[in-house]
Amino acid sequence: MYTLETVVKDASLAKKFARGMHDVTEGGLTTLHEIADNSEVGFEVYYEKLHMPPLVKKVVKFYGVNPLTVSSTGTLIIISPQENTSKLIKVLHSHGINASTVGKFTEEKERILIKKGRKEDFPKFEKDAYAEMY
Repeated sequence: MYTLETVVKDASLAKKFARGMHDVTEGGLTTLHEIADNSEVGFEVYYEKLHMPPLVKKVVKFYGVNPLTVSSTGTLIIISPQENTSKLIKVLHSHGINASTVGKFTEEKERILIKKGRKEDFPKFEKDAYAEMY
């Protein structure tokens, strides 16, 4: 069964709290590199804070693909000033939209993934593993 995944409602609700937004349909969270390149900043992402539905976990594990690089239709990165973040998350939750803080942009140019307390380079997008399967 096909379900239309859209971030239009999310973006409409977030616009008064946000400095920027990016749909991560193509390239998954590796689209953070695009934001960092255009803003001349770095970022840190906390792997354990990422929301991954159980079915997605099973699929990426079965196919052995990196969940950070696959198509993430229906996911929106919202860049929000820290003082707006809790209000933004409350508004999204009140409309049934899953939202959380998963990282931060930094003055340093490093692009870091923090996984189980260890820092590593954030992966770059090479190809969409889902597209390769079909």
